[in-house]
Formats: sequence, structure tokens, C-alpha cells
Amino acid sequence: MRLGASFMSICLGLMRQGASYASILFFCGLVYQGCLKTGVPIPKQGRAGLAYAYPLSALRLYIMLTTAVSLANTQLLAAVDAIARQDLQPLAHRIDRGHYPLEIMAKLGQAGAFAAHLQSQGSRFDTAIDAMQIVSRACGATGFLTWAHQVCGLYLDASDNPALRGQVLHDHAYGKTFGGTALSNPMKTWANI
Repeated sequence: MRLGASFMSICLGLMRQGASYASILFFCGLVYQGCLKTGVPIPKQGRAGLAYAYPLSALRLYIMLTTAVSLANTQLLAAVDAIARQDLQPLAHRIDRGHYPLEIMAKLGQAGAFAAHLQSQGSRFDTAIDAMQIVSRACGATGFLTWAHQVCGLYLDASDNPALRGQVLHDHAYGKTFGGTALSNPMKTWANI
């Protein structure tokens, strides 16, 4: 078994499931301790030539997490692009005539298009904006819906109410429920964003 490649796959899986960086760091520590206790050799190089070995210096850890985030961003944006081209673009004229693309929004949510900017996903606003841009190229109306949905998620994420930040936010971020903003300028002022 190639520990470096497997380790990266597990980190990516944790990120896709909403694990925070702190959780991933905790996992890194457990892997290192497990390797020390069992005598499993820790490789010096991973598949991409980056060091995944433990003990990791802060720089190595930064490189590993940055690589994982970059790969996750690439996979997310590729999934959004495929949905936009294959599913959304053919419906753009129908959407402009009043069809609400609930099924497309659900697919975009499942792909992670509404979650990247949330705190649990590393507040990756650049990725959220890139996803919105991809959707907007295929259909401007759905691009606007994406913006409204992402901003609603941002309000839920910034809430002091644990119920809103829990399952409600998770379902919203992954396209199980839908929402948007109303009175967005007053809401932004009130939320200090």
C-alpha cells in the first residue's frame, strides 16, 4: 500500500464530507502516531513528488493541505462545469421562460457548488465565485440563483444559532433544500458582510 497516495485520498474524502482543517490535522496526528506504534514505514515522497512524510514541518503540512484543497477545487469545478454544459445549458431558454431549475440546483449542490465559501470548507470564496461564473456562462438566470443560494448559505454560516449552522446549513449547502436572500442589502449590513 502506498501510504502517501492513500493518505491524500483520505484527506480529500474528509474535505468533501465537510471536515475542517483542524479535523484533518487531528487525523494527520493519528496517522503519524499509528505509524510509529506499528512500525509502518512512512514514505518520504508522495505521488506528486511532494513530501507527505511525518513528522511534517509547518511548510510540508501547508503544502499537503494546499495540494488537497487545489485538487478538491479542481474536482469541484470540473463537476460544476459538466453539469453546466450537459444539463443546464440545454435548458437555458426554458429557464428564461419561467422554468425553475430545481433539479439542476440539486445537482450543483451535490457537486459542492454551494459549499466552498463556508467556514467548514475553508472559506474558499474564490472557488465559490468560480463555480458561480461557470454556471452563469451556461445560464445567467441560474447564475443569479446560485449567487442567492450561496449568500443565503453565508448568512446561515454566520448565524449565532447552532440549529441554523447545523443540519439546516448542511442541507442547504449540498442542494437538499433551497433558499435565497431577500432584502440582501439590509441583511448584509446586519450580518457585517
